Amino acid sequence: MTQTQGQNYFEILNLDRSDMIEVLEQGIVGHLGCVNHNEVYVVPITYAYAQGCVYSHSHPGKKIEMMRQSPHVCFQVEDIDNVTHWKSVIAWGEFEEVRGPDLGMAKELLLNKLADSMKENDLNALSDAIIYRIKISKITGCAESDSL
Repeated sequence: MTQTQGQNYFEILNLDRSDMIEVLEQGIVGHLGCVNHNEVYVVPITYAYAQGCVYSHSHPGKKIEMMRQSPHVCFQVEDIDNVTHWKSVIAWGEFEEVRGPDLGMAKELLLNKLADSMKENDLNALSDAIIYRIKISKITGCAESDSL
């Protein structure tokens, strides 16, 4: 799709899989969308991406209850330089609480990714948090760039 604005041309491009994975790997904050009983709920979350999954954490509340009831969710993240230079990735998948042998790996992944962005008290709260992942089943992405 090409849009014309003045003498500049803004073009929307589809991202290939490697570019989509790069956006997921580099992001820290994304938007989680879930639905239950015809109620849509979208919230920002901090996350880490590894091995086809988005890992995050939460305390009990509306988001966790909705995902437990209806585990099919959507996740969106963007990399924005400015209004004509951006990338966006949307992923669909299944919510799953992380337990057992994967729990230590998931916490370590989150700590390594988020340590520079969070206060020490916030990092300590991870020990009591519900750690979950979204197993991605479908992914799409696009980008906008301008050229003369």
